[in-house]
Amino acid sequence: MGVEETKKDLMLKRIQLTIAILVGVVTLAVGVYNAKKTLFAKTGPGGVTIQVRTDKGQPASQASIEIAKVHGGVVAAAETRPDGTYAKQGLEPGNYAVKAGKSGFQPAMLVVAVEPGQTAELNVTLAPSSSPLRSAVEEVGASWLKNLGAPRSAPEGAPESNP
Repeated sequence: MGVEETKKDLMLKRIQLTIAILVGVVTLAVGVYNAKKTLFAKTGPGGVTIQVRTDKGQPASQASIEIAKVHGGVVAAAETRPDGTYAKQGLEPGNYAVKAGKSGFQPAMLVVAVEPGQTAELNVTLAPSSSPLRSAVEEVGASWLKNLGAPRSAPEGAPESNP
């Protein structure tokens, strides 16, 4: 009795070899994918583009926009363009709270994740406000936040203090 292999044994070896080759190819593909993701990952600041519309689908021009770092302060306060858009680049990666508001509408608050080297897109729809007083108070609050970072000057006739 020699060491003869039967046709069944040869077939099993071929199946095992084929499986081993397939597993190797899959492992190689996963390794290349992970290396590409690591070596060519986008870095740097990102951004956000915001489209604000009314409940009727009209662009909300001159809507107030506030972007604040979650667990941080306001990083941008501005108004939308006539087409209802606003874009902010140069944001560090992380989570940001975005508030959009306009007189006569309820403010909308969203949270957006800014990824490195990418621009997040937000679509905001504003619903009509049921209270004109609340709308006016929110508008005053938005203008106050915009002027928060502006340099302050002493009232006329008041002595200037030196820190």
